[in-house]
Amino acid sequence: MTYTRLSEVHPELFHYTSADGLFSILQTQYLRATDWRHLNDFDELMHFSEELPHLIMPELVQRATENASKNSETKQWLTDHGGIDAYCSKQANYLAEKIYKSLRLNDANEGLFEFYVTSFCTPDGAFAEVRNHGLLSQWRYYGQKGGYALVFDTTELEHLMKLEHSHWSCRLSCGEVGYSSDSPEALAKRIESLPAFLEAFKNCQFDSQEACEPLLESLLDCCIHYKHWAFAEEKEVRVVAVLNSQRMLQEHEVAGTPVVERKRHHFDRDECQVPCLHLFEGLEVNRACLLPIRRIIVGPGPSQKQNETKLTGFLQNAGYDIEVTCSRIPIRF
Repeated sequence: MTYTRLSEVHPELFHYTSADGLFSILQTQYLRATDWRHLNDFDELMHFSEELPHLIMPELVQRATENASKNSETKQWLTDHGGIDAYCSKQANYLAEKIYKSLRLNDANEGLFEFYVTSFCTPDGAFAEVRNHGLLSQWRYYGQKGGYALVFDTTELEHLMKLEHSHWSCRLSCGEVGYSSDSPEALAKRIESLPAFLEAFKNCQFDSQEACEPLLESLLDCCIHYKHWAFAEEKEVRVVAVLNSQRMLQEHEVAGTPVVERKRHHFDRDECQVPCLHLFEGLEVNRACLLPIRRIIVGPGPSQKQNETKLTGFLQNAGYDIEVTCSRIPIRF
């Protein structure tokens, strides 16, 4: 299990949703993790491939420089091929493509894994009032109906993740997202597995498929927690469940090492059946509300007062002690 403790940095996480999404979460007491191929960014796990050559380039330059200093023929060869930087740039692009292709992320038939994502925003580092009133961009997305933000207690969410893992042996991670606008130093702070990947790359000789295998797990985490710069305002934190693909399940069965398969569900979106998982479904805790929701912010819009009244009534009838506030962001639809 790859598990990141975020509560000391982000004590609260915001999950924006529609009215249907809100009442479904409150009624079912689970969070839906969506198949990555159906997230808002249709190139979701592919963006890191563009960053990878830049991240591995320094190590390649260092290796080439050391080799050139020890061998005059190597130094001359590198000079004849455009110099160290030009040679290493080509090598970085070649290796990045080779490493990335080994994951087969976009191949429905040959892919090794399935990825399911639940997304949160964090107000940390943003204007302080975002904590009380939410993000304007999110409220615009939900339009006149207003939307809602469920504010989760991160410490308690981490506890639920531990319980989930104890009931279902899985690859479950929770971590910050890095963006293509971040510097390498910022990425290394945001994406927990990036330093581990770079260290594994440093020690890899690339002389066999087995030699490259230590790279793959940390690379996978980097892909999962990297996004296009246009989404940077969200300061996303995500919970990701990684399942074996059908191909991998078949290989385990043939090898006589069957694994426990997590039940997949589906929901309707634009006449399409979207695969998903129900996270925390069936868990029990010593409180009325399973999910650790500190408060719910009712989004701005012409129906905000009615939405607040409906939500307050629902919570009272359900016996949930959850604070309800209203966003005071002035917005006209």
